[in-house]
Amino acid sequence: MYNSELDTFLAVAAAGSFSKAAKKLYISTPAVVQQMNLLENRLNVQLFVRNTHTYSSRN
Repeated sequence: MYNSELDTFLAVAAAGSFSKAAKKLYISTPAVVQQMNLLENRLNVQLFVRNTHTYSSRN
């Protein structure tokens, strides 16, 4: 089963930022943020701690 939200999550984790992941995936940064919000809501868990410059994964 293909899930673009999971692919986006993996890209963000590998790239270290939403904007870098967006460039890698050839989509906009707001689209990455939206997909991460959808995935977090679906799983009912916060996957990333966000700030204006970087993120950190939730462990």
